[in-house]
Amino acid sequence: MSTSMHENSSHWLFLLLATFIILFVLRTVLNFLCKWNNNSITTIARKTSPPSPQKLPIIGNLHQLGILTHRTLHSFAQTYGPLMLLHFGKLPVLVVSTAEAAREVMKTHDLIFSNRPHRKMFDIFFYDSKDVSSAPYGNYWRQIRSICVLHLLSAKKVQSFGAVREEEISTTMDKIKQCCCSVTPVNLTDLFSTVTNDIVSRAALGRRYSGGEGSKFWEPMNEMMKMLGDLVIGDCIPWLDWVGRVNGMYGRAKRVAKQLDEFFDEVVDEHVSRRGHDVHDDDDEHNDLVDILLRIQKTNALGFQIDKTTIKAIILVVVLGIGGEDEEEDDSEGNDNAVEGSIRASYQARCLQLFGPLLEIDVSKNRFTSEVPTCITGLKKLQKL
Repeated sequence: MSTSMHENSSHWLFLLLATFIILFVLRTVLNFLCKWNNNSITTIARKTSPPSPQKLPIIGNLHQLGILTHRTLHSFAQTYGPLMLLHFGKLPVLVVSTAEAAREVMKTHDLIFSNRPHRKMFDIFFYDSKDVSSAPYGNYWRQIRSICVLHLLSAKKVQSFGAVREEEISTTMDKIKQCCCSVTPVNLTDLFSTVTNDIVSRAALGRRYSGGEGSKFWEPMNEMMKMLGDLVIGDCIPWLDWVGRVNGMYGRAKRVAKQLDEFFDEVVDEHVSRRGHDVHDDDDEHNDLVDILLRIQKTNALGFQIDKTTIKAIILVVVLGIGGEDEEEDDSEGNDNAVEGSIRASYQARCLQLFGPLLEIDVSKNRFTSEVPTCITGLKKLQKL
């Protein structure tokens, strides 16, 4: 009996050993096949993918961008060609550096590249990406795009704001004339920014939002534009999304978004309250962009319904795409103002000598000899030069 038990034990031991050997061999073969398959796929991917600089684990090529990103990308393009692949964390980014390559991306293969990546800041500022610039490609995006193309940004609609543009440009020329007559330096950056914002405000929102009244609008707009240009680590490395909450970036963005939302609420409510008293209620030629969107919402003219949130998102991105003020620089060197003023005065005198005849300015008297329309003609001459 002991002999029989010994034989059974030996039999089971042999079976266990054989099973272990078979499993070990199978695992080795499977590992080899998987590694071979992965290497083949990687080789094919490397052959078909655009050239790319060496990347690091987790962060990809983020460490190579530097502060002046445009110069870094230009340097990379000189090495890797007009099409190159970068990795921002887990995100593959195709960098296009020539007009021919851009045409292939945006025209020939536009449907392949038509979708937009998900970004945290888009969700915060643009009402969960409900605007035309950040909404994912699909039926909703096509609908709001048709609104922008057919009703907001058509050639006819742009021409209808010609009187607004002419009036604001005339006001700007008056300011320049006053500065020239008083030999006062002209900050063209601030001047052009102001006239652009005033034109956009009147065309999109119905009236100017500049000066003290406009601070509650343009200040959060400028802050939003800054934050949209910041790198959000959670977009590139999702498991580090908590960093945006710890460093206060998400909280600051939500506060700015709330300020803008409250402002646009007031704008839309103001338009709703006055629409019933406007004789041009249904005339696109006499309405601003908010009026047009409210009419589309009321009549369901395009066959789909838009809500107040969609209206605010569309107007926000229209204003963002055109407007925006440059922040004033902090002049901490007050004692240098006199020197800077004398330098500017000398430059101004030289400019008057060079361009005075074109603008029909009497250099000896430092004043304009013609009205604003003639000055605008002079600016057109400068543009041709």
